Amino acid sequence: MNKLSLNDYRNYQYYVDKLYQKELRSDVRFSMITSLTPAIVSDEEIQGFIDRYHTINEFLHISQDLFKQSLVDTSMREIRDLILNEVNSEFALDYHQQLYDNEVSIPYFYRTDESVSGKINEIQFAGSIWGTVQALQLSLKYVQKYIEVPVRTFNKNLIADVVSKSICDMTHNNPLIYHQIDVSSNMIDMNYFISVTRKYGLKYLGYDIEASFKTVNFIRTHSFMELVTGSYFFDFLKRYYNHQLYFATFPSILFFQKIAMLFPFWKKTKHLYSEKIRNMFPFTSLVSNYLELENGEHMSIEMFSNLEPHKRDYYLKYAGADGKINWGSKAVYNLRKTSKRICEELLHIASYGFHHNHYWILQKAWHRKEKITFIKNSTLESKEIYSKYSGFYGPRGFMGGML
Repeated sequence: MNKLSLNDYRNYQYYVDKLYQKELRSDVRFSMITSLTPAIVSDEEIQGFIDRYHTINEFLHISQDLFKQSLVDTSMREIRDLILNEVNSEFALDYHQQLYDNEVSIPYFYRTDESVSGKINEIQFAGSIWGTVQALQLSLKYVQKYIEVPVRTFNKNLIADVVSKSICDMTHNNPLIYHQIDVSSNMIDMNYFISVTRKYGLKYLGYDIEASFKTVNFIRTHSFMELVTGSYFFDFLKRYYNHQLYFATFPSILFFQKIAMLFPFWKKTKHLYSEKIRNMFPFTSLVSNYLELENGEHMSIEMFSNLEPHKRDYYLKYAGADGKINWGSKAVYNLRKTSKRICEELLHIASYGFHHNHYWILQKAWHRKEKITFIKNSTLESKEIYSKYSGFYGPRGFMGGML
């Protein structure tokens, strides 16, 4: 292969931009910088994504059962309060007790975020970039004009096709969807995905005459409060109980925050989770008056802040239900990269929050770098950067991924 030029990279970026522009009929741009020479994930790593589907679902079932039990067992009030934390009182204890008094489900679709393949930093139940995967899958033929890229089985079945078939199966081939995207972190991407899936038979409120508030039978949302405060929510809930409607993500606050990442490691819940589940996540602890580290050591905020930066290789994350800061990479801090003073200030804020139902977690950082080439300031630049893997899952298991 000849050496790729700046023009080759520009043409590829233009090609991906045109996928969005043609579909949405507007002058939008692809939301990410593309690389014509993508990193290639090994067959073993691909199999890991496929195999983790059942382990992730096991984690979700256990966490859901734990929350359900805590709602009625007064001896588990500490667990219940951790999960309910800052939820508006109208949708806190009474709401969830009634909700879990009926049939429940775990999320049908979700995305993982992994700094290292196999270590899940977060599970995004209402996450974006589904359209990004679709666009990159469509661009594989273009990329292959320049470099050799293995096209695995899952990339031969476009993610929009697999998602659409799954929803069609669930709704008995009558998919009428209400997708709330007002607080999506990438609205263009989600609009693109909506537009593409309509070609596979999905019908959406606001796009198709068949879909109305009274007829929709599949609900997707990016916000717990946006969902439950909607005018038709309790009608949706009634129809859900009558098996006439599905929520892509069950309307429980459990799935709209990060606190469940704590439970496989927390001393009061650790026994409920297998070592296989624990190995799937980075070590995670609750920030209180002190910090617990991966090696089991406990130390004060001041002691931790005075450690050398490489020994502070943890992320501080807001783990609660406040929708203003628990999405879109807000309230996430890499403590290795902060000064001692800023580190101490952030941890004191988190410690103060512990006493006011405003919970933060400390999560061990994992790193892996990939060398990529991209356009910057009208020139080609090659650089090793920290990677982020994402696996996309649905009722049929692993559907696609992105690095």
